[in-house]
Amino acid sequence: MNKTECIVVSGGFDPIHVGHLKMFKEASELAPKLIVIVNNDNFLIEKKGYV
Repeated sequence: MNKTECIVVSGGFDPIHVGHLKMFKEASELAPKLIVIVNNDNFLIEKKGYV
């Protein structure tokens, strides 16, 4: 059986809020390592129109 070694999540997290923290906690329970990718300003500008 394969075992998951790490979980990866990504987002803008601008601003970070309790929903993000809940997602991190739940994701961290799925594997021994959690990698969080924080998207850059270009992502936020494209998504929201501003940083």
